[in-house]
Order: sequence, then structure tokens, then C-alpha cells
Amino acid sequence: MYRQFIGFAAVSFAGLQLQGAFAQGNSTGVCIGSLGYNWTVNSLNQDPCQVANDLFAADPCNQNDVSYPPMTAPGSYYAGPQANQSTSCTCNTVIYSLASACGLCQNGTFTFWIDWTDNCYANDTVYQEWPASIPSDTTIPPWAYMPLVGGFWDAVEAQKNASAVAHTSDTGISGRETDPEQSKDKILSLRVEVE
Repeated sequence: MYRQFIGFAAVSFAGLQLQGAFAQGNSTGVCIGSLGYNWTVNSLNQDPCQVANDLFAADPCNQNDVSYPPMTAPGSYYAGPQANQSTSCTCNTVIYSLASACGLCQNGTFTFWIDWTDNCYANDTVYQEWPASIPSDTTIPPWAYMPLVGGFWDAVEAQKNASAVAHTSDTGISGRETDPEQSKDKILSLRVEVE
């Protein structure tokens, strides 16, 4: 089965549904409370799906074709941007972490960072910080700024840091805890091994 979203494809194979994060419509995924991911909400009680959508609703990341729609099947995950959608807003670990949590809390899963950034240009890739202003009506949960572990978002480590101070428009955009060049070298070396 093949469905075309605006600028992003969703493909179903072997029972796994790839969700287009850059999809048409205003519908937003919502975390399922009974799955135990209540720790993913920010200080304003917004789940990671809403936070991700709010970040893309503000300038300069405002892209009308970006949303995180509800998961359509267990095991689904949000895929990264296509080459024509490579920006510092789509190619960063903060949005990757939020999208990963958004998928997981809907009984889905998430992809590896290397797959998320497959179509990202190096100069668009941002590690552990949000590259734009944070809208005043949302906060980014602290776990979204954490470094990746082994090339992917780590829900266990994220939960351990869920109670740290959130980043808002008043506290700035940086959440960097380690040198991004060091993280990039690790990702690049992982990319070489995979290819």
C-alpha cells in the first residue's frame, strides 16, 4: 500500500506503517495515558506530539505541511524529512526526540537517528538544541535535549531526566550538554559502519 502525504510518503510493508511526520491536515497524535508515558508531558501538561506541532507552527520553522498525525497502527513510527525538507528545524535531535516519544506513547515505535537524518544536509543538522525561538505557549521538556545513546533516542534515560528544568522562550534555546561535534563524529562513524 502506498499513500502520498504532502512532501512525504507513508509506506506499509510487513505489517509496519511508516508515518509521514510532514503530513497533510491539522490532526495531531495524542499520547495514550494507559501506556505509562505520562512523564513525557511538559510543564504545561502538553504531550510530545503537541509540543512538536507547536514548534512547527512558529516562525522561522513555520511549515504548513508539518504535523504529527495520530498513529494508524501499532508499531508505526514517524520518519524523518525528505531531502527537500532538510532544515535545522527538521534535522535536529530535539524534534527527533519529540517525534520518537510521540510515536512511543501512541503504541508505536521510533526510528534510528541515522535513518531520520538520511536526507538531511550536514549544515542543517543540529544536536541538543532547538534552532529557533520557542513559542510562548509551550515548553520543550528537558529530556528532548538529551544526547542520543547508541544512535537513537533512549526512553529510559529520557524518563530519568523528565523532572529537570524545562526550556521555555524565557530560558533560551540551548539545551546542549555535550559537544555537538563529538556527537556528530559518533553519528558519522555509525553511518559509515551501516552503509
